[in-house]
Amino acid sequence: MRRTSLLFPAFLLLATAGLGCSVEPAAGPGPDTIAVVTRFEQIAFVGGAFTERMRFGERTARSGYTSGPTFFVARYEGADVRWITPVEGAVRAPDGMAYDPYDDVVAAVLGSVVLTFDGSDGALLEAEGVSECGIAGFADVVYSGGRFVGVCGEGAAFELVTIDPLRVENRVATRVYADDARPVALAADAGGVFVIGELHGDLVVGTWDGREYGQLRLVSQGDNDDVFLLQVRTPPSAEGELRDPNDLLYARAGRVYGHPDEDDVAVDLERAHGSIYAVSEYLDAFELDGLPVALGCGHDPRCDNHLVARFDDAPERGSFVARWVRAFTPPVAHEMKVVAISAAADTVGVTGRFEGTLEVGEETLTSEGGTDVLLALLSADTGDVEVATSAGGRGDDRGRDLAIGGPAVGFAVGALREEAVFPKVRYAEDGSVVVEQETHVSAGDTDGFVWTLPL
Repeated sequence: MRRTSLLFPAFLLLATAGLGCSVEPAAGPGPDTIAVVTRFEQIAFVGGAFTERMRFGERTARSGYTSGPTFFVARYEGADVRWITPVEGAVRAPDGMAYDPYDDVVAAVLGSVVLTFDGSDGALLEAEGVSECGIAGFADVVYSGGRFVGVCGEGAAFELVTIDPLRVENRVATRVYADDARPVALAADAGGVFVIGELHGDLVVGTWDGREYGQLRLVSQGDNDDVFLLQVRTPPSAEGELRDPNDLLYARAGRVYGHPDEDDVAVDLERAHGSIYAVSEYLDAFELDGLPVALGCGHDPRCDNHLVARFDDAPERGSFVARWVRAFTPPVAHEMKVVAISAAADTVGVTGRFEGTLEVGEETLTSEGGTDVLLALLSADTGDVEVATSAGGRGDDRGRDLAIGGPAVGFAVGALREEAVFPKVRYAEDGSVVVEQETHVSAGDTDGFVWTLPL
């Protein structure tokens, strides 16, 4: 789903049962960044930015723009980089990316611009500004029901924009009104599109069940920012058939949550198997639908407390109900960020960065210098931590995005600086798992990495 870094490069995690582990550099003289990833089966499309040139797999991307970063999209399949497409004039990593497997089109959003690429060869199809977004730009984009859906804008209103994969100019914008709202990320399934963001005051969006119109209204709990969750979709016709996918989107369900007297920060969400998995940041302990949300290093502005929660549908209430909550909290006021979440089958994955010591389930992780990459896998059913690991070195290293799906297959992107140590996992001849270490040193300012391991 969608986070941008302009200063750091990346690692990419491909997890496939029975596949050995490898770490492959994506090296260049300047800061090379992979910031977002989207997947389809065992194919990953990654987006980022590089300076001057970047070698990724057996391919090299070059740019005539040497004063700063150049945007790129790449297709990674198995252990092969099939293509890299740089776009000169786009001077940072994308804000979000999505893939249409039926038309074989990749969409990336960058500010208020939508760029589409041929998924087979990387050819740039269109690059068009979306006037409905204004100066706020897109926060994210997903693929749902035969079209791309992007979210942009903030403040008194934001827009949900449906985009034809083959003609960007063929689009429809649905406006959501609010006192003060900021959408952050999107997720999608066959039931529609899901939005996470922050709300201060009221939020109002139209509803329609195919027969009559109405309104869904969400209200923050007090004079502070709460996290909101919202589900929208193209409603069926009166005869029960789906309408044109490029029609307006109407709300089906929504809710707010967070500490009633503190500002909460929306981070990311995922939709899988009828549930929402959300990440947010909080400042003080509270209860979420009767479930305690613990505080780690105390009520300290320097303390980063994050929660991961599963919400199940409550259609009779037009809302969602929390099933479990897992807190990620450092013991002292060190930097710790959970920045992305993904889910598939019975597993929920999160990635981010941490400094110092962090307890994740029964594992205690310790960073090697600055911030290290955090990767954790949770049980989708209970929220229990099943795997927790880290990678890094003296510099600031970080996870940026994550996309898992199918049986034990996943992709994550992040950042690496200077020298970093990666856990390297392989299967022995007797079937046992052997964990080793592999060290990589950046060739320039910062390097990207492909990190492949079985989970």
